[in-house]
Amino acid sequence: MEETTRSTDSHREMSAGHRLAVFVDPKFRPGAVLVDALLRGGLAHPHIESLMVVNTDRSPAVGPARSAARGFSVDLGHRVMNRDLTVPYNYQWITGVAWTARHHALRLLEPPGNDLNAPAFLSDLTTQLKPSLAVVVGSLQIFKEPLLRSIDRIVNYHNGRLPDYRGLRATAWSIYNREKETGFAFHDIVKGIDEGPIVLEGEVSVEPGQGLRRHQYRKTMAAAEVVPVLLDRLVGGANGEPQRGTPRYYSRDDADAMTVIEDPTRHAAAEFGHRLAAFGSLDLSVGGRRLPVTSLTRGRPDGRTSFQTADGAWRRPARLAYLPPVIYFSVVDRSH
Repeated sequence: MEETTRSTDSHREMSAGHRLAVFVDPKFRPGAVLVDALLRGGLAHPHIESLMVVNTDRSPAVGPARSAARGFSVDLGHRVMNRDLTVPYNYQWITGVAWTARHHALRLLEPPGNDLNAPAFLSDLTTQLKPSLAVVVGSLQIFKEPLLRSIDRIVNYHNGRLPDYRGLRATAWSIYNREKETGFAFHDIVKGIDEGPIVLEGEVSVEPGQGLRRHQYRKTMAAAEVVPVLLDRLVGGANGEPQRGTPRYYSRDDADAMTVIEDPTRHAAAEFGHRLAAFGSLDLSVGGRRLPVTSLTRGRPDGRTSFQTADGAWRRPARLAYLPPVIYFSVVDRSH
């Protein structure tokens, strides 16, 4: 397995050097921004002697070049066809985790069978890699007790305010609930999901008229800016603050209840717009078929994909899976 190690004489003489592992799901595009910040911060920190990046996705990682090419094509597509989804140009966001790791002379480490809790990977952690600190970004794998014990301290990046937005799709839920701010937190990983003490937290304002992707970008950049503070606290052994307030947990089923709509006549036109702004896409049943709607516009009663809302308005998809319907039906779904 591979890691980046400092080679300065002054660092070799330190007896309290830490080995930092970054666990990340490459499919989480904002994760590349945080990985870059963590690697840059780790390289610059006098008490961090080596760095490593571990793939937490259940499927094998896509190669750096392929990941970067896909990122550039998606970004270009949004800039041409989905201006409401464009964000400021960010190299790491576009190219992805694998390319970002390679930029720092690293490759993504692949646990055997893509299982973080596999005995073989635990053996590698304890006998070869030996990280003392870890930061987790966008992982959907659960860190079981043996894995938690193998590293002195593991901190998770959660893209929501805690304990208000535990669980999945925290940014989307904060927008849907019309919060004035959408938050993030770096918290210690404990046995319960998103329940650990908060090491560092922050927030950005929820801007009217801006959708999910733009809020995700602004929040990610805010989190990346405080990474040096996070590393100082971890290296210094600072204790996290217990979470305070009434916990709320959002599951995959909760999100499906918002985004999978079998009968569009039950919701007003404004509700469709609000859900799209918050969640980015809707799985909408229209004319006996399910469509991946990412944008809506005015429809008419004789339109093939038009539907009537609860308040009498007519709507039709302006984008399906972020593509114009004519392209979607001719390239992606030719059964229409």
